[in-house]
Amino acid sequence: MSFNRENTIAGFRVNKRQTVLLTGVLWLLANLLLLTQPAVQAVETVEAGNLNGRALSLPTPEYPALAKQTRTTGLVKVDIVISETGKVESAKATSGSPMLRQASVDAALKAKFAPTLKAGAAVRVTGFLQYEFKLS
Repeated sequence: MSFNRENTIAGFRVNKRQTVLLTGVLWLLANLLLLTQPAVQAVETVEAGNLNGRALSLPTPEYPALAKQTRTTGLVKVDIVISETGKVESAKATSGSPMLRQASVDAALKAKFAPTLKAGAAVRVTGFLQYEFKLS
């Protein structure tokens, strides 16, 4: 707070003791307002490893035509993040043939999971899915 020549605040004449008291009250009120604001809770994330067996729905990836023609086979690992509701939020292929990776990511994004609870609260889950491409 600042004083003008007449030592007034908002038109009221005050002394230094009143200014200190007013400053303290305003500081206290500001802190009380901060304490009453709802707390923002960080959502916990749980690492779960291989999630193939935990999926409620695990769509099979479509075998890319070019990969079939070139007889490309193998495993593709896709790292995923599952939301608190059980929906796959993100998917990224981290290993496997480049020809098979996009099909695996597309399938992983369609997978569905039950919500994971920890201490009664839904949490995010990170892990991976594996897709095996083989020609018959």
